[in-house]
Amino acid sequence: MKLSRFVVVSVLAVTFISNLSIIAVHAETQASLSAKGTNSENQTVSTETDTKEIAGSGKAVDNKEIEKNVQITKAAQDTSMTYEDWFPDENLALAVSESFGEDVEDEVSEEKLAELTVLECGNYDIEDTSGIEYLTGLTFLNAYANLFTTIDLSKNTKLVTFFGEYGSLTGHLDLSNNPDLRTLDFADNYLTSIDVSASADLTRLDLRNNKLTSIDVNKNPALTSLYVQGNQLKDISTIPDNVTYNATSQKPVETKQIAYSGKLIYTLPADLLDKFGNPVEQITPGQGGVYDGNTRTITWTNLTATQGDLSYSFMSEDGLFTGTMTIPYQAGTVTLESASEISYEEGTSKTEAEFLKDIDAKVTPYWDKISSDFMDVVDFAVPGDYLVTLQIEGTNVTKKVNVHITKTPVIIESKQEISYEEGTSKTETEFLTDIDATVTPDKYTITTDFTDVVDFTTPGDYTVTLSVKGSDVTKKVIVHIESKSAVNPENPVLPGGNSPNSTDKTTIRDRESVQSDFSVSESEQQVIVQESLPKTGDTLVKPIILVGVLFCFAGLYILSKKKKA
Repeated sequence: MKLSRFVVVSVLAVTFISNLSIIAVHAETQASLSAKGTNSENQTVSTETDTKEIAGSGKAVDNKEIEKNVQITKAAQDTSMTYEDWFPDENLALAVSESFGEDVEDEVSEEKLAELTVLECGNYDIEDTSGIEYLTGLTFLNAYANLFTTIDLSKNTKLVTFFGEYGSLTGHLDLSNNPDLRTLDFADNYLTSIDVSASADLTRLDLRNNKLTSIDVNKNPALTSLYVQGNQLKDISTIPDNVTYNATSQKPVETKQIAYSGKLIYTLPADLLDKFGNPVEQITPGQGGVYDGNTRTITWTNLTATQGDLSYSFMSEDGLFTGTMTIPYQAGTVTLESASEISYEEGTSKTEAEFLKDIDAKVTPYWDKISSDFMDVVDFAVPGDYLVTLQIEGTNVTKKVNVHITKTPVIIESKQEISYEEGTSKTETEFLTDIDATVTPDKYTITTDFTDVVDFTTPGDYTVTLSVKGSDVTKKVIVHIESKSAVNPENPVLPGGNSPNSTDKTTIRDRESVQSDFSVSESEQQVIVQESLPKTGDTLVKPIILVGVLFCFAGLYILSKKKKA
């Protein structure tokens, strides 16, 4: 009994110790797995390898690929680069790093760059402004006296002040994405245009000594000061009245002009306007030019050079818009152009001016005049060919034009025939009026042999010839002389006053009615005949028959009485 109890106790002890070991090993294993799982989550977003479809694309993408892209993006955002990496221009990198009190080789994040609000980089010899788009928090930028020719400030939307004077900016400067700008200074650059239309709060704009040909500040209601001296402006009428401005020392350049025979007539541009929209009146020509205020032209003569520059100065009434216009020129060739020939009909009337217009005569330069011997040479009354000489006055430039005077065709129009009653009396003039006779051209007169040919005392047909003196054109007209006693063949009158053409219904039967009578049957004809017998004979037949019948009955009655007796 004791032995058996001992064995049972031993077995239970061994079993308990074994279970303790297993529990310890299991706990250690779970701890190890938990540690590995934590490390795996820090390295990847997910460990699933199943595929998903991109919405709308129909393409299956591995989740591991997505995880990889997310990791790269997150790494790029978290990665810090040196100032030299962010800004390719070492001088700009230096200026930005100094703004943070750091060295150009120090690392800096994009988030930190966006926090910079003030950048002083004047006179740093900066040639490339790439990277300035990362400074999205900038409100103040001082970049005067640098070498960059362009700058993109579209990402610097918070910018309030920008100094860029004494620089190298060229072409167009676009500030349409900078609505908060209040002060701009780009004096002494090479800008040809600028867009500040989005900067409604802009109060001061300095654009002195650039190459601006126009300026528009109509959308800057807060503007109080504008400086545009030393540009190439001709028209400053867009400057609002309430703006203090200075537009002196302008240097506009005109398009190339052509001088002919040492002479140039220049017309002032219509858009040379002061602040109030008025033409600038104070004009002073250079190089001996003469100004005509009525025509607003300047004339230069005795120009011997084949090319060169002329000029004139101008000044507005308030003295704040002044400048010197440069006019490049070159010598040109005087030309005369026109049609080579023209035709007129005989008898036409033309002045020399009308003739020059008809042949489209043109001269270069436009101010020269054309003369001709047209009035002395051409005779419109005599058909033929005439040679007219055109000439530019004051030069030896000429041109020949053939003028053809053609004979005008004669046309006679009238009636073809006319009738008169025997014994009528008509003059030739009356005859021509009666037949509506006309001739073209109307300078001609119609003549006839009317009085020689027509005899009003003898009925018959006569042929009268119409003609025009100096022309072989003629026309024949038939004149009918009718007898007074002649019967009208169309409606002759018979004795008794009846006309065979009258429509008396009692004597004339319609042809169709007669034809229909002959088309009926024989029995119908008898009826028709009986019905058509004169009523005069029919009136005595019936009474006689009646009396006869009565006598017959009376006789029979008397005979019957005698037999009975």
